[in-house]
Amino acid sequence: GADAKAKQLIDEMGSLFRHMIYTMHPPGLPGEVPGKSANCRWAAQQLFEDYIPNYGYDMKRVVMTVMDADSEFHPEYFTALNYQFLFAPGDVARYNTIWQAPILHYKNYHNQPSVVRLGSLLTSQHELANLADPSATRMPYSTYSLSGILAQAVDGWDPDWISEDWHMCCKCFVATLGLLKIQPIFLPVMNYTPEAE
Repeated sequence: GADAKAKQLIDEMGSLFRHMIYTMHPPGLPGEVPGKSANCRWAAQQLFEDYIPNYGYDMKRVVMTVMDADSEFHPEYFTALNYQFLFAPGDVARYNTIWQAPILHYKNYHNQPSVVRLGSLLTSQHELANLADPSATRMPYSTYSLSGILAQAVDGWDPDWISEDWHMCCKCFVATLGLLKIQPIFLPVMNYTPEAE
């Protein structure tokens, strides 16, 4: 099950990180809709209430990344994210930003039905064009990063939403009184799309 898989990941990858932990989100909590948003909320609460205080981390130095299970990051994504976070022009920019890489649905491109393949092409082109246009209205999509300060300021993710990325963007936009920026990181994140007709 999930517990064994988490332990296996820690065994395989734990040496690459300073700390690597996992939490098990209990099913059937009141007010929750099962899905990514509820899972993000649970994980963020564990991070804010347990992990950060127990390990003595400064919340001002915490960056959180939300991803789908099939997200495959460019090898330099986290280096670029770290650079953008550290060299942001001041705290207002640093703590009022969601970083977004273009999502490309190409991991299984050759196996996708033709209609899905066309959708993958158009969605990926839209992602690239939207992030490249400095005048575009941007929303985070699927896989994104934000400061722990910003996530904590809006009380994390709401457990009763399906579209956690757009809802979190709206919460952050309102909480920052419109100062929120979606900052591109031009390194692709690859995802799968459905293969069934």
